[in-house]
Amino acid sequence: MYLWILIFLLLFVILWYYIPKWLSLKEGLDEYKDYDTNDPNNALILAQQNAGNISVLKTRVDTLDGINDKVTNLQSQVDEMSSQINDLVQQQADFGQDLAGDTPADITGKSLEEDPEEDTTAA
Repeated sequence: MYLWILIFLLLFVILWYYIPKWLSLKEGLDEYKDYDTNDPNNALILAQQNAGNISVLKTRVDTLDGINDKVTNLQSQVDEMSSQINDLVQQQADFGQDLAGDTPADITGKSLEEDPEEDTTAA
């Protein structure tokens, strides 16, 4: 018996709470209001702030134009250094060839081919 009373009271409280909310639902555009231009949370104020931020960023990007000349200068210096390094490597190769001569040295000893008569297994 107490269980039925408790269930009835619980249902009554739930219905008492939710029925007025269900009956008072309205669509968002039922009550249209013009924007308040003095309100700092207004979308127009945010648009003006965005425009100001864009102009500041544009001036900063425009100052980056001077960097283009520096990058071009650095690229030409890197190309020149690369050419110099290649020349140094070629000079070292030529010097090594001059020391060794045109004919390879006569090396005595075992040839690169294995002798078939030689036993390669360890006893």
